[in-house]
Amino acid sequence: MKYSNEVVINLPLEKVITLFDSEENLFKWQPELLSLEHLSGEKGKKGPKTACWRSDSHFKFSGFMKLMGLFMPGAFKKQSQQSLDRFKAFAESSAA
Repeated sequence: MKYSNEVVINLPLEKVITLFDSEENLFKWQPELLSLEHLSGEKGKKGPKTACWRSDSHFKFSGFMKLMGLFMPGAFKKQSQQSLDRFKAFAESSAA
């Protein structure tokens, strides 16, 4: 199953980057996040210059989950959108 989600955050790009790059903040808008490990690259280095976050997801299912993907594809997209929306809400409320 493949799908995309998108959210526009009503803040200046620099503020969005600062909030998103903070490891401490990740736990504030991703309640299901249990741990974080930096694997490679330079921490804090800025990425693409955009405040529109698009998430492309690709799931491969096996066993019982194949049925879940077949009969409830909207549930997966909804869960992904909730993560985007939580960051948007966190970021915009932090700027207030």
